[in-house]
Amino acid sequence: MKILPFLILVLTSLNSFGQILEFDSNVNESTEDQSYVYKKFYPDYEFILAYAQKSFWFKRQEYSVLTYNGSDWELKKWSFELKEEKIKKSKVKSRILEKEKVIELLNVLESKGFFSLNQDSLNWAKKNLGNGRMLHQSILDGVSEYFEVISSSGHRIYSAHEPVQKQEFVYIGQREIFLDCLNKFLELINTK
Repeated sequence: MKILPFLILVLTSLNSFGQILEFDSNVNESTEDQSYVYKKFYPDYEFILAYAQKSFWFKRQEYSVLTYNGSDWELKKWSFELKEEKIKKSKVKSRILEKEKVIELLNVLESKGFFSLNQDSLNWAKKNLGNGRMLHQSILDGVSEYFEVISSSGHRIYSAHEPVQKQEFVYIGQREIFLDCLNKFLELINTK
């Protein structure tokens, strides 16, 4: 009788994850062909959720990549340098994650609508001042928060440049969802 609760938990988790895999792409073939994450990890994994902070000033690219191979969830810390658009000095460190914690994260992302966010709204930086006037905020330097999601059903890329500062300047619902999901993702990858 003890196997029945375990079986129900496993089937519920798999069912929950199965719902996450269905999302539409916001990436065309040309962008996909230029994706370092896509080239490195797909099709070796059924599901890929990659995160990076990007800046003009960063010499090394550093990604946290959540992968699912059909049985295990792994967190891969992948770093590399680019020279003439080619990856050099690539390093990958991996660790297995607890399935329940990953499923919990994915359920939160799905419930918040992460897999259907509008990329354009993530970088909106205009505030209506009234009388037909708009105030535009421009951040010339800084960091972009970057996500890439890949599965057999789709490929999505989100990039938000200094989303916290822009959100303080003008509230955007889609950006709030992005920031909530970013914080949940960081909670998972920063736990030991």
